[in-house]
Amino acid sequence: MTSHDPEQSEHLDDETRRTIDSVVDIQIRIIAGAYEKANAYTNLIIVAGYAGLFAVWQFTKDNLSRKQTLISALLIIISLAIFVIFEIYKAHYTSRLLRQYGKTVQDPKNKSSPEQLLSAMNEFEAAERRAGMHFVQFWNAAFWLTTITGLAAACVLVYAFLRQLFRG
Repeated sequence: MTSHDPEQSEHLDDETRRTIDSVVDIQIRIIAGAYEKANAYTNLIIVAGYAGLFAVWQFTKDNLSRKQTLISALLIIISLAIFVIFEIYKAHYTSRLLRQYGKTVQDPKNKSSPEQLLSAMNEFEAAERRAGMHFVQFWNAAFWLTTITGLAAACVLVYAFLRQLFRG
């Protein structure tokens, strides 16, 4: 009897079947939980940065020239647009990934034995690693474009503030 034998799942005892189901459920919870925590922390930092930027904007808006107002507003809009577009893409990518993972680990063929489940999970991981390279490239571009445009907007605001401060 091989691990690819479709009738093997019928021969698994209830204890083994429960163990496989438990491992699958734990894996799903661990992955989803770790991702949610990391994502929430990153978004908190970014949103705090935008909140700070808008606070500086409120504080300096009366001291901005029309050109400085337009430039800083454009940079903020670009930064926010890139951030929102990336977050939408990330939500789609992540939900698709979790659905595919769920299908892989819930497939009765893959639950026929611990060896078959591990093999399917390894295949999924290899495919995800390849797909993840594209995601990381997109994330890297989005991160730097968002950061650079956000910091550039902050520089315009700080420059206007300092210029006004030293003019008296």
